[in-house]
Amino acid sequence: MTLNKFSVSAHLDFTPESIDSFINICEGLIAHITDDAGARYFLKNAVDELTVNAMEHGYLRQPGEITVSIERQEGKIYLEIADQGVGIDPSAVRMDREARTEEDLI
Repeated sequence: MTLNKFSVSAHLDFTPESIDSFINICEGLIAHITDDAGARYFLKNAVDELTVNAMEHGYLRQPGEITVSIERQEGKIYLEIADQGVGIDPSAVRMDREARTEEDLI
């Protein structure tokens, strides 16, 4: 079976078991979006990193809802991960980028 789009939501606890179960569900669905092993690896890692980040920083290690949506359209794959956790102040991100100099990168 080939999927062109899927979306899955779950209310997760900040436990390895809860997060791993959700990521494994997403990984199984990703296998139906593409048969390219490299793309599947990239998507699984992106879902893993972004889910853990949302739970750790967005929900401050408290339970919260995560939604993962993946769509294949005209040869491209689109990934969206949404949560309702604490956001990042865009001006702080901009200031951080502006504060970096070449010396900071060495």
